Amino acid sequence: PTSLFPVLKNMRMFLWLSLSGAAYMAKEKTIGWTYSELKVASSNKQVWTGAMDGDSSYWDLCNTEAFAEIDLDLDRTTTWLPASNNSDQSEKESLRSMLRAIALAVPSVGYCQSMNFIGLMVLRHVCDGVDAEENAFYLLLAIVTSVAPCYFSRTMEAARVDLLLLEDLLNTQLPDVSQHMLSLGIPLELIASPWLLTLLSQDDFLPPHVVLRVWDWMVLDGVDVIIYVLMAMLRKLRTVILESSDINTCIAEIRKHASDWLDADSLIELAEQEVSKLGGARRLDNMRANIIIAMNNKSV
Repeated sequence: PTSLFPVLKNMRMFLWLSLSGAAYMAKEKTIGWTYSELKVASSNKQVWTGAMDGDSSYWDLCNTEAFAEIDLDLDRTTTWLPASNNSDQSEKESLRSMLRAIALAVPSVGYCQSMNFIGLMVLRHVCDGVDAEENAFYLLLAIVTSVAPCYFSRTMEAARVDLLLLEDLLNTQLPDVSQHMLSLGIPLELIASPWLLTLLSQDDFLPPHVVLRVWDWMVLDGVDVIIYVLMAMLRKLRTVILESSDINTCIAEIRKHASDWLDADSLIELAEQEVSKLGGARRLDNMRANIIIAMNNKSV
């Protein structure tokens, strides 16, 4: 399977740009403006409303809501991933510019917490060279609009559906794990929401090089990959979870084993096995459709 072949580090950026649609977005200006234009406009309302003919009221909304949330999130993002070769301030400003540009250009997305972690992962570990920030912007744009569509909408509907999907799969595939977690007072939402919303890049979870190997596959096959990986991990950690006697121990053990998981190939192989165990993409889509119907009926 394609997912089992690791992407060479120096080829990752170019492959992701092509396979995710990011390169096309940049070339065809699918959002209407270039990154350079958006970067200037996010800091200058007159440029946005003048040369770029943008909506004045929407810029004001971004400035008071999305931009403020981004600023609050930046410190904890760069604290989790301390800078290596780049200075903290330079990296922080690049990430700020990327997130503000997306909030301004894609109103259906705006800014959602967790985009900060995904953005920094791409900026630091995937993109390099003189155009690193611009390439990272377009990759982040492709991830939040194409690779994981509606995960980062204002309602986060797709992420909510996949959380219920994961719960259903745990109930059917690992019922003893599901029941034990409930007996400890651990709703799956408590621990799985950050996994899904950050696409596994949450702090205190998988090491970055393992996340990147998962994303190599995700860029090809979408967010189903995240479901396969999470089910593979929960199945592998079944004994650890069942032996946990309280909520704190259980959560701590899951995080410890995840952060110590250094063998990316072994995780990908286990996740590949989940494809057949769970019935593949068609079955997951059918389950999602049923979940959406149930959600809609409940809201009536």
